[in-house]
Amino acid sequence: MFDYSITPSGEAYYGTAATLGSNTVWLIPDPAKTATNGDTACRIISTEQITFFNTSGAIMSFNTSFSFQIFTLSDSSGEGMAFFIAQFKAFPYASARGNLGLLNATSFPGDKFFAVEFDIALTPEFEDPSSSHVGIDINTLKSIQTFDTSNSTDLTLHRNSQFRAWVDFNASTNIVQVWLINSADSSSAHDPKGV
Repeated sequence: MFDYSITPSGEAYYGTAATLGSNTVWLIPDPAKTATNGDTACRIISTEQITFFNTSGAIMSFNTSFSFQIFTLSDSSGEGMAFFIAQFKAFPYASARGNLGLLNATSFPGDKFFAVEFDIALTPEFEDPSSSHVGIDINTLKSIQTFDTSNSTDLTLHRNSQFRAWVDFNASTNIVQVWLINSADSSSAHDPKGV
């Protein structure tokens, strides 16, 4: 377990601070309880630097897993969330909405990041395949690979389901793999990682 902090976006956060539970974090205000203007964003980040390179400078393999729920009031509300690795901790200004807190219109190549987006908005400028998809992003929100989850009732991201995701990177093959299951189907027969 690592130490973490919760950082609301300075220009975009409305309502109360994020809520910490024993095993959960509510990153933005509950839209059923707190009115927002649609520009709410928040991050949970490691307070300590995590090194992804070994002593010889080669990138190392990594894997992680987490559970999440994207709570929406309708099929068209919200933008989604992203697991990300970045060299910066501060929010890029005006990076809420479809930018998932990762970049803005003036971000430049120095703002490097890797992200797996769990996106519930169809944003044409990012060439999104649907309003429910998973994408792998490198320094841009035009995903280098996407998976359209809108055709699967169990994997539609904006229906308030709880999900479990795994992100694996194999440095020797340079391959990223992402698995996603609906937690209601988390029996070992449906679990892609067998955990």
